[in-house]
Order: sequence, then structure tokens, then C-alpha cells
Amino acid sequence: MSKERRLFQRAGVFTVLSMLTLSVLTACGETPTATVIAPTATTAAAPTATTAVAQATATKATTAATATTGTGGTGTKLKIGLVTDVGRLNDKSFNQTSWEGVQQAGSDLGDEIKAIETTDTKDYDKNIQQFISDGYDVIVTVGFNMGEATIAAAKANPTVKFIGVDQFQDPTLPTLPNLAGLVFNEDEAGYLVGVLAASVSKTANIGAVCGTDDVPPVWRYCEGYKNGAKSVNPNITVQVTYHSDVDITKTFVDPEWGKTTALSMIDKGADVVFGAGGQTGNGAIYAATERKVLAIGVDADQYFTIGDEYKGSLLSSAMKLLTPGVFNIIKDVHAGTFKGGNNVGTVGVAPYHDQAAAVSADVQAKVDAATKGIQDGSVKTCVSPAKGSPAPAGCAGGDTSTTPTAGAGTGTGTKLKIGLVTDVGRLNDKSFNQTSWEGVQQAGSDLGDEIKAIETTDTKDYDKNIQQFVADGYNVIVTVGFNMGEATIAAAKANPTVKFIGVDQFQDPTLPTLPNLAGLVFNEDEAGYLVGVLAASVSKTGNIGAVCGTDDVPPVWRYCEGYKNGAKSVNPNITVQVTYHSDVDITKTFVDPEWGKTTALSMIDKGADVVFGAGGQTGNGAIYAATERKVLAIGVDADQYFTIGDEYKGALLSSAMKLLTPGVFNIIKDVHADTFKGGNN
Repeated sequence: MSKERRLFQRAGVFTVLSMLTLSVLTACGETPTATVIAPTATTAAAPTATTAVAQATATKATTAATATTGTGGTGTKLKIGLVTDVGRLNDKSFNQTSWEGVQQAGSDLGDEIKAIETTDTKDYDKNIQQFISDGYDVIVTVGFNMGEATIAAAKANPTVKFIGVDQFQDPTLPTLPNLAGLVFNEDEAGYLVGVLAASVSKTANIGAVCGTDDVPPVWRYCEGYKNGAKSVNPNITVQVTYHSDVDITKTFVDPEWGKTTALSMIDKGADVVFGAGGQTGNGAIYAATERKVLAIGVDADQYFTIGDEYKGSLLSSAMKLLTPGVFNIIKDVHAGTFKGGNNVGTVGVAPYHDQAAAVSADVQAKVDAATKGIQDGSVKTCVSPAKGSPAPAGCAGGDTSTTPTAGAGTGTGTKLKIGLVTDVGRLNDKSFNQTSWEGVQQAGSDLGDEIKAIETTDTKDYDKNIQQFVADGYNVIVTVGFNMGEATIAAAKANPTVKFIGVDQFQDPTLPTLPNLAGLVFNEDEAGYLVGVLAASVSKTGNIGAVCGTDDVPPVWRYCEGYKNGAKSVNPNITVQVTYHSDVDITKTFVDPEWGKTTALSMIDKGADVVFGAGGQTGNGAIYAATERKVLAIGVDADQYFTIGDEYKGALLSSAMKLLTPGVFNIIKDVHADTFKGGNN
């Protein structure tokens, strides 16, 4: 990656999804602007400041007129009126940015403009009718809730053009030629900021404070956020709360509720909160500012609207480009190219502004990859259009007729029964069994599969536990650990219609491949080597240790010998104390944290200031010892920072990782997509 590209990313990239093309421009010391070729027209540069306007009431509006005629295609000055939703005109979000599109028509095209602020939903019809009575050419109505009133007015007044912001036009009904619905794929914007939030979170815990889930755009934002976050870290905690417990007139204008809800999320560990719901969502930003965590805004780049005392906490915003969206349709009226029906606007991720340093090149690469995937169709947000409606094609619960190899892993359209048999390390070993099981759990949550686990307490029960799943008609059986290899092979041979996933089970390439057995294998020596380099490089005593399970298990051997060789590559004279727990039966070697702790304490007494624990619960003992003696520890198999427990994670320098959770989940997706492959994966 070039220096220029890295600097560009650090400065804050404005990521925009467009049906055709993307162009991002930033200038040092200036507000970033975006040039986008959108589905309906070319987008003008976004305004750099909000124009102050007098506030209107439900019965009284303020007109902002210009002195000159603009450059519209017809050469005729239009009278344009905007009716807000109940969120108010200065909501620093949806109504405000829609109004700014009308204001741009006033300043750039010379149109006469006016706004009416709605304070009660029963006034929708009356406020629209006021503009009709006053002879307005174009009426902009803001928000999903105004949809019915806008349709009724458009039918009754065919010579008036209507722009329904966030109002989806049902394609199964006759198109009204004088009503353009400006709609957005909010799930895509939500997904992208979910990717961003999960990528920067240090606690693996994020939140979203949302308006009512009865409003489809709000639903799509917040469910997209959740799915985007889960795509980065399947184990992340995503706290999502909708304000559906009050009347629609209150759900978007309750910043106190939003703040209180966000504070509760932060108290439960969230370090990034997304506010999606007008003033209610703004409460999340207020809470983030108070608690010094990160916030994500919505609809507009809220850095320019939320107020100076709060903007510093903003990481970004999930944006609908409302201002250019409204302005472009008004330009179409001038040009005689106005089109009834749905007009799809552009969504994106706002610049990072004051929080640019929080977004590393790696984080930006994840956002870029998700953006590209959404654009080319390889990434699906898997968010239903509205709460309770079917999932999209290619997703769990969606129509798979057009997606025979769906990206979401539901190509067969069949719910699977998946069973996992642990090794003797137990299911909650905070390591190998646990992270394999999390891959199965993801199949349960994301793909709708039926899942179950059997915990092995004795190696002689391997065959019996596998057979239990076979007898119960399970489609996929996951067996964990090298030691289960023989039992898995025997079961696969005897049951050719059942798919088996052998975690850490190398399949001998000199023997015939079993088409129904996929071995999920890793180069543990490489991971071990890397953390050995790390340990030797940070050690101040020139002495490090490794507490390992039995060396009769090749993956353990490779981890620990790789660790030793990596350390020696940095410092040939370093002392590397490596001890294997091969002095007990295999049923005990991985479940003995007391031995692991005692062994590590002995190493520390001999000068080790970094200890590597490789061997299930036994290896965890090294982390316990490191915590007690205030030296550094290195975990294994998973990022143990998220599994070892709060009292111990502070000692962790890093972990030698096998990405077991996505590894298991991806092979299960292959079963769904009919692309399962026997042999080593």
C-alpha cells in the first residue's frame, strides 16, 4: 500500500455506494466532499454549512426566497414547499438535510421555497393542502409516515409534482407519474458502519439506539448495523434497542430516552454506539460524549449538525445523501425529466473527522472490502425490507430460487441438523472446543440450522458420541481435535451420506479422499513461530517459557516448537523453557490448569517474563500465573482476550490464533451451497 493511500485513509475516507461509480475527494484542511454519479443524476457538492432559516409551525411557515432565477433546464422559477415529519425542521438529521436540498434549489436554481413544520401526524394532509392552495409546483414531504397522505395528494393533484422522501412506491400498483419516491438502501449504510464499529471496538461490545422498528428504514439501518458487525466478529455483542414503546409522535423526538438507553449499553461494555432515529438517536451521541466512547450518527454527516460540544465523539455517520437526492429530483423537474416511482438515492459512510486516528489502514480495508462486496453483489446484508417480512434471496429464510450458490450459505434452502462432539478439553475450555462450537452456533443463528453439542469426558467415548448424532439423523457432525481423527474417519466411511468436519484433523493425501470428510487444518508452526518472534522481541530478561499439552499431539508440538524457533531467530542466546504435559493420560493433559499454573510459576521464578500457554485449560494455567506475577502471557487457538475472563486478559500480550470459528462456519456454508469438499481444507 502506498504512503499516499495510507495517509488518505487516515484522513478519513468518505465511502459511498453508487449503482455506477465512486469518486472520493479530500483536501487538507478542508471539509471532505464527494462527487457521485448516482442512479438518477449527478450529485452536486454537499454544502459546507447549514443555512439558518426561521422556524415554521404546523399552521405558519417561513418563506426563504432568492433574488435571481437559477439555471434549471426549463428556465422557469418553481415554487417548492417542504412539509416536515414530526421530527421538526432543525432535527440535525432527516428533516434538516432534506430541507437543505430544497434550500440548494433556492440558491442555485432561483426557486421560491418554503417549509411547514409538522407537530402532529393528523396535520399531514392539512399541511400538504396549504401548499396546493398556494399554487406550489413541487411539494416535498419528509418521512415514511407521510407516505399515504402524499399518495392521496398526488392522485388528487396530477399537475403538482411530489417528492416523497423515504417513501417507497409499491411497484405492484400503478405508478403515479407526478410522485417520485426518494428511497435508499439503509441496510447497506447500516451494514458498513456496523463493519466499522466492530473493527474499531476494543471490548467486542457495541450498541444501537433506534427509533421504532415499525418504520422500515429504521429497521433496515439497525439490523444492517448488527449484521455488518457480525460479519467482522461473529462473537461480538451487539445491543440493539428500538423505541417502539411510545406513540409514533414521540419515538423520534426523545433524546433523553436515547441518552439513558445508550448509557445503559455503555455500562454493559459498549464502546461504540449508533444513534438511528432523529433526536432520539442523537441521545446516543450525547451519552457517548459524556462517557468518552465513540458514536456513529445517521442520515447526514452529523459532524456538521450535532453541535461542537458533541462532534468530537463521532466516529462517522451512516449517510443517506438526502440533500443531493432531493436537489437532483428538483433539477429533473426543471429539466423536464422528472420520473414517477422509486428513485434510489445514494448511501455511504461519512468521513472520520476528529476520530481519523481510530481507523487504521486494516480497519479501512475491511470497510472498503464490504463496500466493494455490496457493490458487486458478493456481500449481502441479509436484512428483510421490513420487520416481519421475508429475508432477501440468498439469505436464511429468503427465496433461494435465483441463488443456487447463495453467498449467505443457504444454497440448498434446507435447514441442517449439526452436531458437535468435543475433545476431552470440555466445551467451555475458552480455547479450542469453545471456538469451534461458536462456528456451529453461528450456523444456528445466521443460517437457521438446528445445533447440538456433546461434551466428551473420556476418549473411549469418541465413537459412542459420534454415533449418537448419526442415530439421531444429523446431516453434519463436527468433531474437535487431532485425537478424534481415527473415530471420525471410521464414522465417515460407515455413513457416506453424513458430512463430517474434523477440526485439526489432517487427512493423509496418500490415502483415498473421503468425499464426506473435510479436515480443517492449520499451520500451527507458523503461528507459533510468529508469537515466538514477538515474545523474544519484547522480553527484557532474555528468558521466556511455554506451557504445552502433550507432544504426542502434532498440532501442540508444532505450536511449541515453532514458538521456540521463532524466538531463537530473534535472539539465538535466549532461554526458551518449554514443558509438555506428557506425563499423564491423554484424558488429563488438556484439562489441568493447576499443573499449567504451577509449571509457569516455576518458569517465571527462573527468569521468564513472557509465557505461552498452548493446551486448552492446561495452557490457560500459564495465563493465570502470568497475571499473578505481573508478566506477559500469550494465548492460543483463539484471541483469548475475549475468552479468558476479565481478571486475566490484562496479562495477554497476544494469542497464536487459528481462526476456528469462521473455519467451521465456512465449511458448513459449503454444505448449504453444495460446494463441500472432502480432504484437507
